Amino acid sequence: MGSLVELREIRRRLEQRVRDLERCIVAKDELIESLTSKLHRYQSVVHIASAAAAAGGGGPRKQRALGISAEPHRGQLSLHDLPKDIFVTYPKSQRSVT
Repeated sequence: MGSLVELREIRRRLEQRVRDLERCIVAKDELIESLTSKLHRYQSVVHIASAAAAAGGGGPRKQRALGISAEPHRGQLSLHDLPKDIFVTYPKSQRSVT
């Protein structure tokens, strides 16, 4: 078992080590803040530059998905190519004409 003087010396060295580590933490926190600030500035410039490039004809910013139609698919037929029996003609009675 150490004497009282030895224990006080050990305690003093431990307290000094704690103070040194606290100073290191403060320095690291300041470095992190500085780097975070630089990163945000860089990202804002890059974001603006990429948006300008996209607006300048660099292609669409977002790929659009194709929709699904509820209409029945009849191929690539035009209105004139449809069979005539699809559109049935009903003659008007004389009473509805007057």
